[in-house]
Amino acid sequence: WWNLRSAGFISGPTAPPAQAAAQATNAFGSMIGAATGTGAATLSLSGLIICSSGIPDKVAIAVDTQMDDQNAGTGSMRAIEGGSTTALAPLAVPPLNYVETGSTQYLLCRGV
Repeated sequence: WWNLRSAGFISGPTAPPAQAAAQATNAFGSMIGAATGTGAATLSLSGLIICSSGIPDKVAIAVDTQMDDQNAGTGSMRAIEGGSTTALAPLAVPPLNYVETGSTQYLLCRGV
């Protein structure tokens, strides 16, 4: 994360090293991460994926609608229910479609 901050790709502290190496956060104060792989461990996305956690339901639905197919379990963007600390983990069942409750949060991932 320090290298991305130093290069200007993401915002955040660039010094001291301990703070600069901290995981990046999104506009909602939740974690952003990157992963590689295939299958259930990466929501059936292959290769490099970028994930952002703690995304409010209305925002997740709007982003998926504008950038993909408005379905949490298909397309180049996938989502699972999860708050600000949800980690990407192998799923026993495919992601369900979005549910708008006003309080549901999602871990939103996109293949790069």
